[in-house]
Amino acid sequence: IFFRVYFFFSPMKLLHLCYLFCLLDTIYGRKTFLQLIPNGDNVVYDGRYWPGVGHKWRGGGGPLNQFGIDFKHSGFNWDHQICMKDSDGDGRTNGEELGDPECRWTVGSTPAQTTGITPPGK
Repeated sequence: IFFRVYFFFSPMKLLHLCYLFCLLDTIYGRKTFLQLIPNGDNVVYDGRYWPGVGHKWRGGGGPLNQFGIDFKHSGFNWDHQICMKDSDGDGRTNGEELGDPECRWTVGSTPAQTTGITPPGK
């Protein structure tokens, strides 16, 4: 019986299980945040898909970029203030970069523009 219990709860299996849960949490978390901004799943930088919109790293996770910091301070709400802000200082508002130049987008709706979408934190 000891062998069966130990085999079922072996340290390596627990480590793999923890890794799986962390991976699923990361994937779920990223997808959730991308739905809270216009074109969140349609951002391209240097010709490559950029799913880590609010992060310094392309794949997300790790440190937040300035847009990620600003979005966090907004309570993760896409509102007029975060839309009109130029988080990365490139002369284009976050809304312009994400396809919502008039700041009218709401969660679940289609943004005014769906092409030419760039990360507002790069």
